[in-house]
Amino acid sequence: MKYLLITLIAFNTFAAKQIKWDVLKGHDDKKKKTSKEVKSLLKEKTIKIAGFMVPLDYDKEKIKEFLLIPNPMSCMHVPPPPPNQMILVKMPKGKGAKYFWGPVWAEGKLSLNTKSDGQSPGYEMSGKAVSEYKSTLVDHKKKTDKKEVKKDKK
Repeated sequence: MKYLLITLIAFNTFAAKQIKWDVLKGHDDKKKKTSKEVKSLLKEKTIKIAGFMVPLDYDKEKIKEFLLIPNPMSCMHVPPPPPNQMILVKMPKGKGAKYFWGPVWAEGKLSLNTKSDGQSPGYEMSGKAVSEYKSTLVDHKKKTDKKEVKKDKK
């Protein structure tokens, strides 16, 4: 029991805090205002957020630096997304990310981009991991259909 408790505490300590893009709107670069919720996120060791990759620096196999954006239509074309809806993700030296065409989970340490000029990404992330986004939705209709079939047979 003691080992289970230690394992659970360790897991919760190191688990990334999953966030949504709406929370990041709490930082306004032009007004130089940052919400308490965003300030709290900046203190987290690791956060996890879903989004889409726009590669910036890459070689044949790995992406070293990319923009993470909330949806695939928000590219760097005109008009770009607002700064608080872009995260510049920098992977550690020697550890790049695999490119995914679809949505991804990005994990890392979040910080404000101090070089933001009102059009650049409002956030930076020291990337730790990038993985393919997998939906956790369950198809409840299939389960219902099986129950209905069993009732009809009786």
